[in-house]
Amino acid sequence: MTKVVSTFSAKGGTGTSVMTVNLAVYLAQKGKKVLLVDAAPNGGTLHTYLNIPSWEVSHAVPDFFSILPLIDTDYPNLKFFSSLRSPQKGVGVSEYLVKWETELKKGAFDIMLIDMGSHLDHDLVATAQLSDFNILF
Repeated sequence: MTKVVSTFSAKGGTGTSVMTVNLAVYLAQKGKKVLLVDAAPNGGTLHTYLNIPSWEVSHAVPDFFSILPLIDTDYPNLKFFSSLRSPQKGVGVSEYLVKWETELKKGAFDIMLIDMGSHLDHDLVATAQLSDFNILF
């Protein structure tokens, strides 16, 4: 069963993305299968910390978790998905977690880390409620 961990901050510049990437790399090095998801509303910067070129970032968000276009990283056991914020207005991270609930329970990954970025809105609160753990920076 995949554990969902969301990270966020109410203020920008607190190091949320840096700490989330470091946590993901650490867990992957410890042998956990980790999916790192960039859900920052500004488009996110996690790909830069992982040496992934901007042209390679994910744009489409499928309705089924098992067909996410994941990006390989330089770290074994660590996969990456960027741009979880849908270009369609009204579709939030929490809605995707509800859609993917059954598949997440099957457990292709041990941990799914979601970087929600630095903002406070309804979607962040809903995502925090659906997550197994939350880290506030």
